[in-house]
Amino acid sequence: MVDAIHPGVTADTPLTAKTPVQIEGLSITELPFLGKVTLRGDAGDKGFADAVEKVLGVALPTAPMSSAKKGGIRVFWKAFDEWLIWTEADGQTKLIADLRAALDGVGKAVVDLSDYYTVIRVSGSLSRELLAKGCALDLHPRRFTPGQATGTGFHHATIFITLVEGDTFDVMIRWSFADYLWDYFADGAREWGA
Repeated sequence: MVDAIHPGVTADTPLTAKTPVQIEGLSITELPFLGKVTLRGDAGDKGFADAVEKVLGVALPTAPMSSAKKGGIRVFWKAFDEWLIWTEADGQTKLIADLRAALDGVGKAVVDLSDYYTVIRVSGSLSRELLAKGCALDLHPRRFTPGQATGTGFHHATIFITLVEGDTFDVMIRWSFADYLWDYFADGAREWGA
């Protein structure tokens, strides 16, 4: 893939060469180049909360495991003073500039994590069964509902997982573990003919 921001530069992820898994009941694909930003600040500070909402177009989620979405922006609660924000591909540069400008003079941290993580989408009727092979989190539809998100372990890796809707999960993983996790998923899908 050619980098749209830096023409002539080839951009790859650790999973660029991987073939997506597509079988009945299961799909495993990468969502490459999503922008990923960590935001830290005091949600109880009205100036901070209002400025962030103006930039994002949505209020910060303040309950554990919650998230909010507006257009191409997804905001996940990570801690009482920390949020993870996903943007459309390469949208993080403008978002970071807008957040820093809106929060000028307000205590905050805005950090680009885009080149540190990638996101794998696992979807289909077998997705929960596949994820249960290495994840201790209870992913039953009554326990883990659309929009919920949290960090957890997956076998030997640390992941951040969210239920998009139905049987579609997005799993964020550090680049250094992405190949390992992909191969774990692909191997786990072999019992269904992948």
